[in-house]
Amino acid sequence: MLPEVEASNTATCVIVPQLPDAVGNSMAALLEAVQIMGLIETFRKTLETSELEARVAALEGGTA
Repeated sequence: MLPEVEASNTATCVIVPQLPDAVGNSMAALLEAVQIMGLIETFRKTLETSELEARVAALEGGTA
């Protein structure tokens, strides 16, 4: 079971390193691992964009 992802570094530092072992141990097919990586990357980019929006809003005097 994969851990809950609440920050972009969780996805890249915790889940990604587990994928080769999961494929090697036949817990996940290679195609599944590739699809998981795509989902993680999309989530990471979305979260990163949200974090940057909040930082820009704070710098501009708005609220995030």
